Amino acid sequence: MQKFKYYRALFLCLLVLCIKQYAFAQEPANLFDTANQSYQDAQYEKASEQYKMVVQSGFESAALYYNLGNANFQLGKLAEAILYYEKAKKIDPTDKDILYNLKLANSRVVDKIEVIPNFFFIDWYLELVQLKGTDFWAYCFSFIFITSLLSLGLYYYLSNRSYKKLFFISGISCLLLSFLLYFMANARYNIEQVQQQAIVFSENSYIKSAPSASSQDVFILHEGTKVTILEEVDGWNEILLTDGKRGWTEITNLKAI
Repeated sequence: MQKFKYYRALFLCLLVLCIKQYAFAQEPANLFDTANQSYQDAQYEKASEQYKMVVQSGFESAALYYNLGNANFQLGKLAEAILYYEKAKKIDPTDKDILYNLKLANSRVVDKIEVIPNFFFIDWYLELVQLKGTDFWAYCFSFIFITSLLSLGLYYYLSNRSYKKLFFISGISCLLLSFLLYFMANARYNIEQVQQQAIVFSENSYIKSAPSASSQDVFILHEGTKVTILEEVDGWNEILLTDGKRGWTEITNLKAI
């Protein structure tokens, strides 16, 4: 009888935990639907706050950040719109709606930063890398690398010359391809995790020659401009632009993507 009471209590505890977990999972989804309705009703400020509540709950998706970008774009908050479009692009870099709206928002940015041109094959390679996330390229690398090992193993053990030649060629080909996939996974990881990018949120941000308010102004940036963060020193970030210019700005002027 005592054991029955113990198991019943344990079962009830697990049941309550499952119900709470289900309710917690449903809450962001319900709030997301509510925010979508607010957006459709042209209540953009309300929709923006509701979308942010979903983000604060720990949920994220390309659709969520895309909608949040749209709400802020409608409110005229250019920097916030670009920030969330960039977050959406980071999750799904191939979505045409995200790319179009990001391009539209960037056309409103005051600063027109030129991009240092690369060789065409480098641009092609970087575009290919950004088609998928790190996990995808890592899985592809693992699969092809294991395939190459199996093929080379069969080449070593088989005695038939025709099969040996076939498995040798396929093994070497897969091995070379796995090296390429490894570099692609590594490049994508650097883009996602190592290379920190940010959006300028200050209406007028004077970029300094050193991490000090008394240092010389080297150029000025406006809200919505995308920069790469190189390092952080005493509340200042060293930033790099796509045209090669670099300088220092206070951390409060930026929001990381």
